[in-house]
Amino acid sequence: MNYLNRSISDLENWEWDGQVPSEDDSTYVEFTYYYLAKKKLKNYTVTDIDFYIVQNTGLRFLIPLAMDILKSDLFIEADNYPGDLLKNVLRASKKYWQHHPTQKKTMEDLFVSNEQLFKSLDITKEIRDEITKAFEEFIDPRSA
Repeated sequence: MNYLNRSISDLENWEWDGQVPSEDDSTYVEFTYYYLAKKKLKNYTVTDIDFYIVQNTGLRFLIPLAMDILKSDLFIEADNYPGDLLKNVLRASKKYWQHHPTQKKTMEDLFVSNEQLFKSLDITKEIRDEITKAFEEFIDPRSA
């Protein structure tokens, strides 16, 4: 992945338009979006990757990074609870997954092969239901 030494704004060829946000005068999302846009991908944390995936930004660069992480730990906690990165990857843009069927199949196989582990995760019923629903909608977008 030769793009790891570049930032999302460089890879996506865009610049921030408007006043540069600061922690004091902007929302968390706005400030984080700006801050991460300049950061090299090789320096991203799981939380950073998760943040941009939720924003549906840079998916062609970040989904492969997330998938590498998920292959090692499918239920890794990005920010809130075990499995949140997985849930957010599954909920990424439907259009992205339509254009990347091999990656979609890999994600499907990863989840199915770890179903027993998923059932034994120490998470609430609500979280388990959210992840299950995300997977069902991932497999069949019409079920959304």
